[in-house]
Amino acid sequence: MIPARVFFAGLMIVYPGSAGLAQKPGTFGYSEMPWVVTGPASSLERVSIGIRQPVYLAALAPEQPYVLQRNLTVRKGHVIPAGTPFAKAKGLPLTLCETQRRREANYVECFTDADSVGTFTASFPVSLSYASAMGVWRLTNFIGRRYYDSKAPLAQPVALSDFVPASTYDDPIRVYLSLVKISADRSSAQLEFCTASKKAAGASCANRFKLDASRLPLRFSTPHGEGELHDIQPGAVTLSFVPGLILAGS
Repeated sequence: MIPARVFFAGLMIVYPGSAGLAQKPGTFGYSEMPWVVTGPASSLERVSIGIRQPVYLAALAPEQPYVLQRNLTVRKGHVIPAGTPFAKAKGLPLTLCETQRRREANYVECFTDADSVGTFTASFPVSLSYASAMGVWRLTNFIGRRYYDSKAPLAQPVALSDFVPASTYDDPIRVYLSLVKISADRSSAQLEFCTASKKAAGASCANRFKLDASRLPLRFSTPHGEGELHDIQPGAVTLSFVPGLILAGS
């Protein structure tokens, strides 16, 4: 199967490219981690979605995943344990980032190799917070484009040899993309896209959107595909949805 590339527009803010290693403290840059579709993207046809009932769309995996081979002590004394999944961020210099946020952090750690010689010389935290008018959420998975604040020299050596390709492991790195309805009345419905490490749960959600149901059927477009709202009730909505995932290399 030809893999497909997916970008999370709610997480992929379009700004100029990432700042270099000479970045001043307190300034921001951006890092992007592309993922690919490893399982079929499922189209929904007149599916009824109840409140907080995730509907599976696709399985995703980072393009170039690695696994950390030793414990690494990072900022604030936090330790990234051996076995933690990392993946290559887009662009140069070579940058590896955690694919999932640790429970004690609101960011993922990234290491960058300015000279591309296999030795990482700086690190930076990529924020996984998602803010809206309704509050702030901490995302679980690093998918798409996120901001970071100030690269800093590494206090201890970290090398590419501290990581091995994830292909050497039997258990693949993947998350599942779902569509979830979070509220509804007779005139509108709010839905959001969620990712989770298990297919049945929608643990990390963003990309929220609202549908006005004053006129049905209603066609709508999202960063992840297009759909049609057929019916709306306080406890459920009925809709069709076709995921819009761009083929790699197209």
